[in-house]
Amino acid sequence: MLNAASLSSRSDQTADKVLSALLHLAESSSPLSAREIAAGISRPLSTTYRYLSVLREWELIAENLDGSGFVLGPRCMSLGHTFMQQFELGRLSLPVLQDLVNQTGETALLLIPMSGQVICVESIESPKPLRYAFQKGVLIRSVLRGASAKAMLPYISDLSVYEALRLDSDLHEADVFSERERIRTQGYAISENEVDSGVVEIAAAILGRGGNLMGAVSVVSPAFRASTEKRESCAARVKEAAAQIGLLAQHAKDQQS
Repeated sequence: MLNAASLSSRSDQTADKVLSALLHLAESSSPLSAREIAAGISRPLSTTYRYLSVLREWELIAENLDGSGFVLGPRCMSLGHTFMQQFELGRLSLPVLQDLVNQTGETALLLIPMSGQVICVESIESPKPLRYAFQKGVLIRSVLRGASAKAMLPYISDLSVYEALRLDSDLHEADVFSERERIRTQGYAISENEVDSGVVEIAAAILGRGGNLMGAVSVVSPAFRASTEKRESCAARVKEAAAQIGLLAQHAKDQQS
């Protein structure tokens, strides 16, 4: 995980230096002066003031009311709220995921999109001795591999798909866009041996109001237990679970507003 020091030393690009100033401030438990930030990121004071000016313009930092230094700004609060809302989805989904495990006998996962990748925020394992285990916090680095990532494909922009294709050159554009439309039509994605060998995954996207993508729910099992009949049954249950979680999230949001 990057921190202010590692980001500061990573490259000589201005954007990295501006972000290193922001991260240095974020890692402090108290307000910091411009001089303290400059020392923390090993940059001249005059240069640091330019970085701080950019961050203030974007409302990512602000001067503390008592004049004691700089603190995180309102835009950071907004970003933090959005981030926590994404993980609140995990808490809301737990009963639905447990029902999914009870119904299918297999491991159930909740994943959310994040910066062109997919992160697992909840995982409930199958009670069976031979089962698929997937830890919370694990990143899937391509939105083009694995059912839980591909279930989201119909709801991300063409530009994002092209960017993913650029990074995953083994895949063919026509195949990816064809599968994307098939997933949109049937309402779920299925993969076998794509992320892990001998594993079948079936997933459906979780949508909010207006079709806004929130994440995906999936069932993962060893391939030898995934008969055609079971795959069809799991697909139906996964779609139901995704719809349930979407409704729960909408209800929670309505109560907060």
